[in-house]
Amino acid sequence: MNVKTPQEIALERIQALSLFKEDIRRWFDGQYSQLEKDALRSRINRTVRRVHKIVVETDCLKLITAAPPPAVGGLMLRNYDPFGNVLESYYGISFIPDIVDMIDEAIGVLESPEYLEKLLEKSEDTEQQIEYQKTTIKALQQILLICRRFHLVARQLQDRHAGRSTLVIEDEYDVQDLFASLLRLDFDDIRKEEWTPSYAGKSARVDFLLKRENIVIEIKKTRASLGVKELGDQLIIDIGRYKMHPGCSTLVCFVYDPEFRIGNPAEIEDDLSGLHDRLDVRVVVAPGAS
Repeated sequence: MNVKTPQEIALERIQALSLFKEDIRRWFDGQYSQLEKDALRSRINRTVRRVHKIVVETDCLKLITAAPPPAVGGLMLRNYDPFGNVLESYYGISFIPDIVDMIDEAIGVLESPEYLEKLLEKSEDTEQQIEYQKTTIKALQQILLICRRFHLVARQLQDRHAGRSTLVIEDEYDVQDLFASLLRLDFDDIRKEEWTPSYAGKSARVDFLLKRENIVIEIKKTRASLGVKELGDQLIIDIGRYKMHPGCSTLVCFVYDPEFRIGNPAEIEDDLSGLHDRLDVRVVVAPGAS
């Protein structure tokens, strides 16, 4: 029997929260047909207990106090658990926005290295396996930090003394050059553009392979000819390809979007991040929506 790693456990919980959040948002916005309504209600009711358990376990549950409109009068709710009746409203007030905030906070906890280390403490793996997983967790957090702060570094490079020449980010090759320099701060063995296994009759080169950590980093940069649909299609192909790569257990897809061409970066991140078979995929769009 395969024992799940802390990353796999955390990602499964993140996926459960993300799917539930999508469902309750659809319910709140009324984005369903009459035929879909019963199925949506049933799915929410079936998954609410698991989601509630995760939110409680991450210490993100917040009890609510609410009062009816003064003109109406009635009982005040005190220390009310909003998961108790997700689909109903209280005097026309829905608690779904509050639940969405709790879920987002819980996802942040699940993504943190502290949470993964907490799961490792409960692991029955050998000391060697635990130490390797700790190293991988730390490496992943360092890479994600580079992704999130990349735009700040790129902007800072434009502000040089006396207007001296600098690196101007114009295409993916420029992004790769700067990203490689930032990786050197934390990693020694960085391999560029090794061939991937053939997928759909084609093979491709890896942008960066961290051999010791079994992490691959794929770089994208948005442009006029690379819309959201085209970007999504490319990332899906990349994920399918790297699932067969023997040296890749984690794939980080960094999408640099300095012109804010992607209107809803969180949608792409949520849709494609997660477990794909046993491949841990993290999609990061930065700097994100303006």
